[in-house]
Amino acid sequence: MEFTITKANVSEIKLEENTSHTKSNIIITSFYFIDQKDKKNIKATMETVLLIADTLELSFKYNFFLKFKKEISSSKLNDFMAEINFHRLAYPYIRTYIVNLLNMSGFNIENLPIIPKF
Repeated sequence: MEFTITKANVSEIKLEENTSHTKSNIIITSFYFIDQKDKKNIKATMETVLLIADTLELSFKYNFFLKFKKEISSSKLNDFMAEINFHRLAYPYIRTYIVNLLNMSGFNIENLPIIPKF
């Protein structure tokens, strides 16, 4: 099924130095919502938590707004998002945001120390 990403934004950003984590980790949890007025519109929220060992903790929500060619039913939404492997599609956007934010914040990170398993 065809779709386009019509817009994206980031909300609820929290960045703090944190030296209590001994391992680096990234956790991405997804939530999907159908627009009840137009069932071709989907909001995909990727809650992201990044822990860099002995350095920092970053958390935020990356919201993607998708427009499909056909309506999506609520009962099929999670299966469909898994079928198109939305986590893999979203990760480059999330990674770029993380690297840019951390560099602008003075952490000078070129590559994330971890790659998530999808």
